[in-house]
Amino acid sequence: MKKINLKIILVLIAIVNGFSFSQSFTASMNNSTVSQYKQFQVSFTFSGNNINGVNNFKSPAFTNFMIISGPNQSTNMQIINGVTSASITYLYYLQPRSIGKFLIGRASVDYHGQTFRTKPLSITVVKGVPKSNRQANRTQSPSKISRQNIAKNLLIRATADRTRTYLGQQVIVTYKLYTRLNIASQMSVSKLPSYQGFWAEVINVSNNITFTTEMYKGKQFRVGILKMVALFPSQTGTLSVTPFEINVPVQVRIRRRGSNNIFNNFFNNPFFSNYRTINYDAKSNTIKIKVLPLPSVNVPKSFKGAVGKYSMSATLNKNRTTTNSPVDLKIVLSGTGNIALLSKPEVSLPSSF
Repeated sequence: MKKINLKIILVLIAIVNGFSFSQSFTASMNNSTVSQYKQFQVSFTFSGNNINGVNNFKSPAFTNFMIISGPNQSTNMQIINGVTSASITYLYYLQPRSIGKFLIGRASVDYHGQTFRTKPLSITVVKGVPKSNRQANRTQSPSKISRQNIAKNLLIRATADRTRTYLGQQVIVTYKLYTRLNIASQMSVSKLPSYQGFWAEVINVSNNITFTTEMYKGKQFRVGILKMVALFPSQTGTLSVTPFEINVPVQVRIRRRGSNNIFNNFFNNPFFSNYRTINYDAKSNTIKIKVLPLPSVNVPKSFKGAVGKYSMSATLNKNRTTTNSPVDLKIVLSGTGNIALLSKPEVSLPSSF
């Protein structure tokens, strides 16, 4: 009987603790060839079964590039059948300073006393056209349309579900586009927000914006979500979330004036209206968040910094079995908060297993 129980012990241990992922630190780009005035992305990702010990990230020098934004930090974590896999990514938006072939050097991080380094990346920068010239070649912006008028009808709003929180407590920040204008083509990111003093995790939203209708300051706008992020304060005090900046090509109608052309009335018909595309730089507001220290009394000994509401459930794939047959034990942790700070649950098995 004891021999049979020993086999069941081995099966259960394999289910709960039997897998681990070796650590890796890799670098990648969204394009290996870019034009001189175009932005591109470089990301450095550390992967493993535990990322809590990752620290002291050091980026390459980026000597031949301008840093538009970065490092923008995001994390990802999965727990499947008790097996944990996680990653932390440091993302940069860069723009080349000149044309040629360049090498982006190694980045490094420390993990439990060991230093990990990425491999260098090679990139080719080809000749491009400055943004101002591209806009001038497409069309001249009409002088009658001011940036102030566009700003009244198109904006980005950043909101937080709470502006007063505790150290480590989750704050959800949402960026919405409000517009009463037609967007002519795809928007582009000019500068990502900075989350200094926070652990940040990007919440996935659809790349295709779904617009709804909202009233804002007495006007009706079409509104769509651009970006959502979960922030976890790592220090106390008043912290700032810097603006999110995007370039929005808007389409405006230009009326013909000051001409005696007999065809004016015909071409002023809305069907034959003259339209122009204006590239407008939209910028969200800054958010201030006050972070309070955690209570210092009546702190449980098991508390390790994970602030939030969590629940844990455990299920077996069968309630009756025979000797030498494996039993699957599934443990699920769920809730709101920085789940990466939670330790793997300890399983107490009967002595007969």
